[in-house]
Amino acid sequence: MLALQTGNRRAFELVAGAVAAIASYKSTRDRSVLEGALANLKLASQHDNHYLLAPYYIAVIEDLLGRSRSAAEQLLAILSEAPTAYPKLINEMRFNLAVAQYHGYSHDCLKAAAATLDTVLSDTNTLFGRIKHFRVRLHSRALLAQVYAMWSIPRTPEDVANYKNEKIRIWDCYKSANKNAYQVLYFSPMLLVLALIDRGRCREIKAIAHNAIGMATMYYTDFSLNHDAKLRTLRRGLKHLSISDRLFPRDWANYCDIGSCHMRMGYWRGDATEFDLARKYLSAVVKELRPDYGFALYEIGRSYRIQGNFTDALKYFTMAMNVRHDREVSDRRVQREINLAEKGDNLYP
Repeated sequence: MLALQTGNRRAFELVAGAVAAIASYKSTRDRSVLEGALANLKLASQHDNHYLLAPYYIAVIEDLLGRSRSAAEQLLAILSEAPTAYPKLINEMRFNLAVAQYHGYSHDCLKAAAATLDTVLSDTNTLFGRIKHFRVRLHSRALLAQVYAMWSIPRTPEDVANYKNEKIRIWDCYKSANKNAYQVLYFSPMLLVLALIDRGRCREIKAIAHNAIGMATMYYTDFSLNHDAKLRTLRRGLKHLSISDRLFPRDWANYCDIGSCHMRMGYWRGDATEFDLARKYLSAVVKELRPDYGFALYEIGRSYRIQGNFTDALKYFTMAMNVRHDREVSDRRVQREINLAEKGDNLYP
């Protein structure tokens, strides 16, 4: 059984340093800080292999580094051994499990993330719980909005044409994403309390909620609305994504979303400058924020394909396909894009 406390001073110091490193990374986006913290946490586990916080923060850092599958597996294992006498810690761990599950991005992973977040919200859904655990409740509600926003993406675009209920499902996800995000941003007095006592976490939660609205809005345009309405809606979505970036700068996931939004605007406006902006954000991800991230490579390829540059599109799709771990876009979707590029087809989506 893992224990929340340790009698080993060195293990305690190494974990405390790792927690500070995670906070530093969120402001600097320096991945080397995380790599150093990860090495120290592994050393802490050697000093005390029953100290719960060492493997816990190892899993948190694994997710921040983009190894979400490994992080989720570790967190599930840790939760099975964690002492149940600490509900605050248990629900924080569940929240981070949901983050790792969400970062898997498949429909199955999103379903698992939603279930984990529902457990957090249900477990804290008493008058006392809503007050004592308001931080993790706000964070979980904002993340749930992101989960529904991402869930609105069909497994493939063809599913929307082939299954009559798919548009209804997308609409339901869009509504759920907005409902949860708006509840956090505009209808929760506890957000004002959090702003007074933990400004950093408040900004992060607000950034997540704005990102969720931006994502949901962007994905909704793919299969709904006429041309002009698509552009108006995409501009509204980009506004929320930009607010998210101001609140929580240079987050690799939000940068991907900003790039994806500009890509769509480039297509519907027929504007090369929008495509250039899309690739600027996506390139920042693959070069700095999350090197060689498979999904960002895939999106760069899509930006070239729908712009009619099939040679560069195929180059990036091949690079994406060569990413075998934590690519976060399926072989089927990448192969679909390769097939379209080889046929010289700039169909969207």
